[in-house]
Amino acid sequence: MKLSRREFTVSAAAASAALATGCLHDDGQRGTPREESRFSGENFPAIADATRWFHESADYDVYLEPSKEVVELPQDEVEFTIYNDGDEEFGLNPYRWNAYKLHGDEWSDGEWKHLNPRATPEPWEMVPPGDSFSRTVTVDNDGEGDFYANPGVFAVELGTYSHEEGSGTYAAAFEAEGPEFELSPSDAVVDVEHSEEGSVVVVTTRYYEDIEDHQTPAEIVVRREGVSASVELIREQVMYEEPLRNTLSYFDDGVDEVRLKVPTTHRGNLGMLLGGGVTGGAERRFTYEDDVYTVSMEETE
Repeated sequence: MKLSRREFTVSAAAASAALATGCLHDDGQRGTPREESRFSGENFPAIADATRWFHESADYDVYLEPSKEVVELPQDEVEFTIYNDGDEEFGLNPYRWNAYKLHGDEWSDGEWKHLNPRATPEPWEMVPPGDSFSRTVTVDNDGEGDFYANPGVFAVELGTYSHEEGSGTYAAAFEAEGPEFELSPSDAVVDVEHSEEGSVVVVTTRYYEDIEDHQTPAEIVVRREGVSASVELIREQVMYEEPLRNTLSYFDDGVDEVRLKVPTTHRGNLGMLLGGGVTGGAERRFTYEDDVYTVSMEETE
């Protein structure tokens, strides 16, 4: 995945964090004019235990504003700027930003699905009164931007604040319009074999073919089963998890099981996504597009 990159341009301290995709601005003015949001009056669910939304920003001195609230697929960019119109500086991690998609029939009672969870370094930038910090995010549905997107409502969070009951996050919503992408395997797949009866598919990856001496060969086993599951995944999430992307893509009619040949080290973020890992005989359940699946890992050495 290619990430858009911008350098910090204002000070030696900021230059030390030049790999972050963002920019600290000295706006030179207070009381930044705020555009009317197309989501004004919407009651979105909170992302964290509390969320300060741009469309509610008239009540806040610090707020996150998007450059647009409608993006056009297959690819578009949105600049998110966090403004400090208060009297005190505040700090943020310029690397720590997150994207979510709202999943559900109604905006007000939907669930925010975290897209592309990843580890982040821990630098810190201060935003003085009257200044702002911006980050540009590329939204697309072919894997060339910062995260995959099908049509729907999304949110980006950047920066946190403290309140009496804990901490919250600044966030801004936008809507993506345009064509959908279909689930497809990654270029790591090198071979696909079907059993004689067609109900089992064995998928081999280049990681398995090029396995190193210190690695253990394994199969990630995904089965389609008619049992309920508490975790529900959406297509954007699956596209970032190769073990699921390279198995769920092969569940055509009549396929009940897909076995993915990988080293045990190539299990992605399944533990984070499914509420626990799949090693040591553990089995996790999840729902994807109305079907229920189990996933586990079996060492083959």
